[in-house]
Amino acid sequence: MPVERKDIQHCRWADQTLLLDEPYWLNAWDFPWSCHRNGHSHPVEDTRDCRTCARWESRETDDKKPEI
Repeated sequence: MPVERKDIQHCRWADQTLLLDEPYWLNAWDFPWSCHRNGHSHPVEDTRDCRTCARWESRETDDKKPEI
């Protein structure tokens, strides 16, 4: 059984701010990560807060390897 890392990179509610629509992506320099657990994106000021977030959920991943 894999160990679950409870950090922002593995949370289903986290997005890289740079990949969001305007005007959100403009905050990417100051806030590389955003959270949309409440239905709208907001910048994450300190990613360490994610470790104790009551709404943290593991990101779904597709373990299939691409066919080449």
